[in-house]
Amino acid sequence: MVKNRFRVTRNTPFAWQEKRVLRFIRQHFDSSGQMNTALSTYVVLTECASNEESQTDTTVSLAQIAAMVGISRRTVIGIIQELEAVGVIDVQRHRVGRVNLPSTYWLVSGEALSPVVQSPKSIDVAPIRTNEEQSLEQSYEENPRFLLFWNDYPRKVGKKKAFEAFCKISPDDDMLAVMLSTLADQKESAQWQEDRFIPHPSTWLNQQRWEDEVEAEKETADEDYWGDD
Repeated sequence: MVKNRFRVTRNTPFAWQEKRVLRFIRQHFDSSGQMNTALSTYVVLTECASNEESQTDTTVSLAQIAAMVGISRRTVIGIIQELEAVGVIDVQRHRVGRVNLPSTYWLVSGEALSPVVQSPKSIDVAPIRTNEEQSLEQSYEENPRFLLFWNDYPRKVGKKKAFEAFCKISPDDDMLAVMLSTLADQKESAQWQEDRFIPHPSTWLNQQRWEDEVEAEKETADEDYWGDD
């Protein structure tokens, strides 16, 4: 057996991943069928950070992440959004004027992660209570899919109407993923850079605007910014 065939961490660059974070990702994405994609995306982020000789962050384009993982840019957006939502990464988005620049991804320590109970995207949506004493806010909290949509929608108006329209559609996990992915592309369009041109969320839902085709725009320095928080 040739000893130098085996890795020695002190002699070569490595892209480290915390075991606690890897376990967290496996548990969170296990029921969604995206566990392998999420793990690959996280590993790529750690590799990019290692390339920059950083243990905490990396600045990289979504196109580069997609190429390294071997998936579409749209899928990367969905995975990144979910990793950010559950606290595995923090994302600092950069933009100069209307030019979208690569985002900075901060790798969160495993000690800061809360134990996984159940992925928000795998929770069965509870029926809306008809008890008049129950507030709408309680109803919102009982519909995690709506919260994912509402938190991502750039124009926060008419929440009650949006909630009612969302419940009529009652999207499952796959449909919600399509809606959020299309929404991410629409938020990058020139039309959506001004609030007055962004439809109310209830209108967007009632007219099934996630089925609209997003016009391709002239590429800027990078197309990685998917909307202001």
